[in-house]
Amino acid sequence: MNGSAAPPQAKARCLTPVSGTISTCEQTEYEATGRTLKWRLQCRGQLDVDVAGQFNFDTPLHYTATITSKGRMAGALISDVKTELEGERMATVSSDGAMVRAT
Repeated sequence: MNGSAAPPQAKARCLTPVSGTISTCEQTEYEATGRTLKWRLQCRGQLDVDVAGQFNFDTPLHYTATITSKGRMAGALISDVKTELEGERMATVSSDGAMVRAT
């Protein structure tokens, strides 16, 4: 927090619409080239959200990325987050279900 690195985490979430909070979302940008992926999603509703991501796959086993998110309610900015990511492929799963170290 406050600029310090957070410990690695993995989260799975299942979201369901709640009455009165359903938004309309549109993918306003998507560009995938050899080593980069760039996307943007804008949702409008009770809460307006603008989320964008830019990924750089510098090797087949490693990437860095930046995700930005802004949330507005009744026009007022309530959330402004920038997240820097770094990912590395550690293993793959073979056809028999065994974990195999990535090479």
